[in-house]
Amino acid sequence: MENIKEYFGDIFKCLKISLPVAILLAVFGMISYTIKILFKISLEFSSIDMMLAIRNAGIKISCLGILLGVLGMIRHEKNTRDFENQEKWEKYFKKLKIVGTILFISFFSLIYFLILDLALYFFK
Repeated sequence: MENIKEYFGDIFKCLKISLPVAILLAVFGMISYTIKILFKISLEFSSIDMMLAIRNAGIKISCLGILLGVLGMIRHEKNTRDFENQEKWEKYFKKLKIVGTILFISFFSLIYFLILDLALYFFK
């Protein structure tokens, strides 16, 4: 039972970390849309277009994180060595390794951007 509590505690920590990561991805989407306007790729500013740019950047980068997490889990048998800050890592995450945390943070960020996609669909 204690083992399951530690896993859920780690997943909850990933959930708390994923919100600032999603905000950073949203800022990246705003910057990409601003660059697009500055270079006259899109001639008019639209808040819906900016939200679409934020959604697109967030979904693409979150899916890339999920891909990296899955590839890390596939290659886990060959790369089982510990990294040099293993003690510090285990201080924050009891059960999840770095690949699992990348996977969960990317998954929760993807959920945030899919919620944004649903909001854009219903309010468009």
